[in-house]
Amino acid sequence: AVSYIYWLITDGQPLPGENTLLGVEQLDNPHASAKYTALRHFTRFVRPGAQRLVTTFENGHATIHGASEYDALNGLSIAAFRHEADRTLTLVGLNMTSENRRIAVSLPPAYNTDSDSGWVSTANAHFETLPTRRLQDGSLIFELEPMSIATVQTTASTNEGFSTQ
Repeated sequence: AVSYIYWLITDGQPLPGENTLLGVEQLDNPHASAKYTALRHFTRFVRPGAQRLVTTFENGHATIHGASEYDALNGLSIAAFRHEADRTLTLVGLNMTSENRRIAVSLPPAYNTDSDSGWVSTANAHFETLPTRRLQDGSLIFELEPMSIATVQTTASTNEGFSTQ
């Protein structure tokens, strides 16, 4: 699947608007923009050719703690992408709630390795190291502060289960 988002880099206004990524004031330092940082969590790690995987919480949806299971603007959301070329799995969690939230992900056996890397962005920090931990059953756990986004990437130990044919 291929997606396309029409999003202006800037419209000439000092600060970013609803449909722009950066304001003119942020062109010299795009990392100061929360929108740019959120987009970077996807574009830096979810590369062309990645496949989006069905990823849900216990309610069967990709979002919880919002007004409904579709309320990603006020809830906790998760997305996962598999990269066949380098055997990586990328998870992106978004916490738009006002509370700290824990995400626990059950991973296939091929991902039961210690090759996890994580990054988190909050209102006060961009792309800081995100501590992750593993449980005995191989689940991956990470914590998200309110209004934060995190990316975790892990590598499979084998190619088993990566065939898309």
